[in-house]
Amino acid sequence: MSKTKSSINAFIFDANFFITLKHIKAKSYIDRLLEVRDELNLRFYTSKQVFEEMFFLHKEPEKSKFKNLVNVNNVSDEEIQLVKNDISNLGINENRHAQDPDLSLVSLSRKIRNPKTKVCIVSDDFKLSDNVKLLESIGSRSYDMEFWPLSAFLLFLTRATKRPDLQNYFKNSRDKTLKNRLSYMLKKHSEKQYDVQNKLMWLIEKAISVTEDGSFNLTGLKQAEIVKKDKIITPLTVNENCVEVDDASE
Repeated sequence: MSKTKSSINAFIFDANFFITLKHIKAKSYIDRLLEVRDELNLRFYTSKQVFEEMFFLHKEPEKSKFKNLVNVNNVSDEEIQLVKNDISNLGINENRHAQDPDLSLVSLSRKIRNPKTKVCIVSDDFKLSDNVKLLESIGSRSYDMEFWPLSAFLLFLTRATKRPDLQNYFKNSRDKTLKNRLSYMLKKHSEKQYDVQNKLMWLIEKAISVTEDGSFNLTGLKQAEIVKKDKIITPLTVNENCVEVDDASE
């Protein structure tokens, strides 16, 4: 089922969203996310499995601040297994399954979605994105969800908030996040660990999907990765200090 971004009111985060914000030194990111959440009347969620991966948020006062921002929900092993079974029933081998903590986000989306709650998972995990896309093909309303990379979500916040200070904050965070992600992908590509082309196209297509007019601008990138006719024609300088996010597909 097609959904417009304006109908999405619940976002489920993986660990790498907050790991990346910490890495790019986004100042007071929990406070800024709380402000935009309340302004736009959004709800933020994650699973207990994912929260356990974020050790830097386990001490006070960060732990309390985070749990005031994000609802941390329990997801049972049995609920995760149901999702894994549905993926396997589509003929997908286990080596193509996302990791259990990531699949817990899919289980969580099944639990919280209802006619008044439209859900979007926020993650840069390409394998998880592929799993969600396959599950959507089942046609079950329980898998009716959106899936955005980190930079697309930050772009959404930039465009949705009416506050100039938050617009500037999330625009800068999005630029740094996107640059970090592209640099990491190209680093892996240069090491011949995977073909970067499909993942670049995925990032671009998702960014286009959250814009009103369909425009996409890699603002802040001095040397953008330009994709044209399925060929990469301009290289992006690799940043050796980019954060290595956990992408099981890589």
